Amino acid sequence: MADGLSAQSADSAAPSGSSESRAERERCWNAVKSDPNDFNSWTQLLQAVEAEEELEAAREAYDAFFKRFPYCYGYWKKYADLELKKGSIETALKVYRRGVKAIPLSIDLWLHYIEFSQQYVHHSSADSHAVENQRRLYEEAIRVAGLEFRSDRLWESYIDWTKVQNELPRVIQLYDRLLAMPTQQHTKHFEQVRDFVYLHPPQYLMSAQEYQTLWTEVNQGADGSIEGDPSRGLERVKDKLVSQRQAIYQQTEEDVQKRWAYEEGIKRPYFHVKALDKAQLDNWTQYLDFEVAQGNSERVHLLFERCMIACALYEEFWIKYARYMESHSVESSQEIYRRACSIHVQNKPAVHFAWALFEECHGNVDSAREILSNLSAKYPSLLSARLQLIGLEKRCDRQDVVTALYDEGLASALTQDEKSFLSSHYAGYIAKTVGDVDKAKSVLRDAVEKDPSSKLLYLHLINMELASNTSEPEILSLFDKAQSSAMSDANKQSIQQKKILFLQQFSSNPTLLKSAIELYERNYGAFVVGRKRSRRPDDEEPAAAKVAKVDNGGVDGEVVEQENSLEQQSLMQQQWAAYQAAVQANAVNPVQAAAFYQAATAGQQAMWPFQQQFPSQQQQQQT
Repeated sequence: MADGLSAQSADSAAPSGSSESRAERERCWNAVKSDPNDFNSWTQLLQAVEAEEELEAAREAYDAFFKRFPYCYGYWKKYADLELKKGSIETALKVYRRGVKAIPLSIDLWLHYIEFSQQYVHHSSADSHAVENQRRLYEEAIRVAGLEFRSDRLWESYIDWTKVQNELPRVIQLYDRLLAMPTQQHTKHFEQVRDFVYLHPPQYLMSAQEYQTLWTEVNQGADGSIEGDPSRGLERVKDKLVSQRQAIYQQTEEDVQKRWAYEEGIKRPYFHVKALDKAQLDNWTQYLDFEVAQGNSERVHLLFERCMIACALYEEFWIKYARYMESHSVESSQEIYRRACSIHVQNKPAVHFAWALFEECHGNVDSAREILSNLSAKYPSLLSARLQLIGLEKRCDRQDVVTALYDEGLASALTQDEKSFLSSHYAGYIAKTVGDVDKAKSVLRDAVEKDPSSKLLYLHLINMELASNTSEPEILSLFDKAQSSAMSDANKQSIQQKKILFLQQFSSNPTLLKSAIELYERNYGAFVVGRKRSRRPDDEEPAAAKVAKVDNGGVDGEVVEQENSLEQQSLMQQQWAAYQAAVQANAVNPVQAAAFYQAATAGQQAMWPFQQQFPSQQQQQQT
């Protein structure tokens, strides 16, 4: 099956099912094969196997589903229920273990698992081993998810179970641990522990030695005599127990209030394929930044994990998480990238590029090469993946490999625009890195012959000829050739502007300049130096295209409009790579670098190549 899915044939998977149910299952499998990212197709498949009640077919479907959507806690519960019904207690238990490992912060899944364990595994309260095993399960859940802001029900379940065991000292200890946790219902928990203390004799809530020490502290004076009314001795001990816990609660209250607005902004703490609105995404970003600034690494780590459940399909949060962890543990950062790229955001380029750069910066060049090579092979139409790989090989000074990658890219390019862009990119590499300007110009001339309407190629060739001190007539012939080509009227106007600027700066023949200006004015109106023409309604380029500006070192150092989306991708990637490299090398403050980068790319988000998704398999097949 495509994309790593491996389904058995419908006949072998459901030998006893009806032909109609097998056909429906086959149809659903075909749907997820054609687009493994379609969540609705997956849910239809799971519904089909549940209705069919064929255990092996259901296992296959659920296992494949969780390879892509492990954060769907409700489906783990359904899977476990199916195993309990059609399989065994042991196989159901294994599903729960897999589930809490895949989504350890799911309070609902932990509670289902604990309830299952109480009912089917550790169900005998008379068995001391069963009680201790159940307690270990609760402790595991608390250790993993007890700091979660919405973990109140898990704590309450543990406390209630401990009360049933009549272990009052353990109950007060659990309340003490809970009071220190900034949870949603922290006030309720303080009220509960206060009532619990006043309801029970204090000597039953602690060891005899602890009770004697506390009773002496609150009832005896310095000379050993009993102070106040002796009959109120127990009440004073209870008051002391409550006041001690009130101090803990007040500190927790301060912590909760600092985070309350952020928690209120989390409207969807669970995973869903539907997009989050901007307000929630911004809230997560601001909450993470706040928690990082507080400096408690345990809370930061937990908040990131909570965020990754709700924002699992947003690669920017995976990158943010991995970069934070990089300063604490390179291995942990590496694992975050692996989770993101192999499970949650397989079809988002940015996180793959960030992972490859991370590996390269830590000396794992082969790993970085493998990441980018796999991307380029899997998505041959994703030009940015090939360019990232080319950039890595350039940094490794593997000129033969770089040349081969350019040649392969030119041979496999699907459109003439892609070929022209790669040719321009390749020529720049030959001229600047290899140092063979003549060969670079030859590459551009060949590309112009194949795509005579490309403004990008003409301008690159003209600027290269300028840098080579090519004669004025030869350069003017290039302008004229471009002007007579089949490029759009808007691009011809831009070429004519560049020609006038060239003549103004370099030509000694005023007649040529006068003729060029007159021709421009006959076609386009008055020529004004230094003011960019407003876009005309009949321009042929897409309306959604943004204009990036880059100094190409051309005529008078003028700013050349980049109206080709492929060229914009290259510019964005170069800026991104430079930013990442600077941060990795601690050459700049990351916040300042990010601000600079955002300013440099302001207004260009529509062309930001790392926000694109990989083409679907259907698109690949159609191509």
